[in-house]
Amino acid sequence: MSAIVANINLIKEALAIPLTNTSHDGLLNAMIADMSADFEILTGRQILVAEYTEYFDITPGVSSLFVQAWPIDNTKFKIYLDTERIFGEDYLLTAGTDYWLDWENGIVEMLIATTKLTAPYPIPILNRAMNIKKCIKAVYTGGMYDPSATPPQVFYDMYPDIAGAVLMEVVADYRKKDLVGFAEMSVGEHSISTIQPYDRSPHFKRVCNNHSRVRI
Repeated sequence: MSAIVANINLIKEALAIPLTNTSHDGLLNAMIADMSADFEILTGRQILVAEYTEYFDITPGVSSLFVQAWPIDNTKFKIYLDTERIFGEDYLLTAGTDYWLDWENGIVEMLIATTKLTAPYPIPILNRAMNIKKCIKAVYTGGMYDPSATPPQVFYDMYPDIAGAVLMEVVADYRKKDLVGFAEMSVGEHSISTIQPYDRSPHFKRVCNNHSRVRI
């Protein structure tokens, strides 16, 4: 299924397609799915609530980690620090002591140089001028919407701007579906068709920007 929930009946009404006519549903759902992928790329975040596993480097001077699926279920969050990358329970960090979790924005702030480290690296490892690759592991449940737990109307209520942008984008794309990628220019009695790169609308990009962690 598509990550973004869209009211296909509203889309069909906007396109003057009878609700009983399902011959266009496959194309419309494919457009919505494509839009979901673009939303995740443009925002740098995951839509569907699921369990995710991410790995992070230790980087000198960097104490903040940014996960890709938020908000986070703070009852289902674990983070490990192990320079040998075994990630056993002995290397599970403690909330409030080793790190602070901003579950609403998906940010993990490493608080101190933890003692749960593998030799031969001495304390304080987080403050040393060295890079250690993929030695921090976060396992957590997060995301914007859980379709198995809440009905579609909840998504519309939580993110009305996304629902509206998707409706407008799908309607616009459907109307120009036979011309996507082409631009026509007339010169006197002649016309020239050229291939143009396809891009999302400024409105859709603006909505994505509003839901990204780093806004531009």
